[in-house]
Amino acid sequence: TNITKGVFTCTREGYFKFQVYGTTYVGGRLFLGIFTNNSLVASLYSHANSTHATAGNAAIVHLKVGDTVQVKTKGTYPVTLLGNHNTNTFTGIELAPNDCVSDVVKTGLI
Repeated sequence: TNITKGVFTCTREGYFKFQVYGTTYVGGRLFLGIFTNNSLVASLYSHANSTHATAGNAAIVHLKVGDTVQVKTKGTYPVTLLGNHNTNTFTGIELAPNDCVSDVVKTGLI
């Protein structure tokens, strides 16, 4: 995992939940995506003319050892994230290692 560049690298196969939230400066916009191995798994967009815009999204993914997850911009829109109030987050949590997943997950019901 490279915390400086915002890249999570999986060290144990399993199911993980990742979420991202962002807030723009007044009049700004954000168009971001959660990417697993450079493939888009979730996106978020927000824009407001006279106030801060906020957006968030989450994804549950199955990862193998060495897979990466990161948040990147989408499209050609400039991203204007508010940078001084800890309002922008990218978090992840392991839900279950691969060998402990219930039959409900394995059958694709969630």
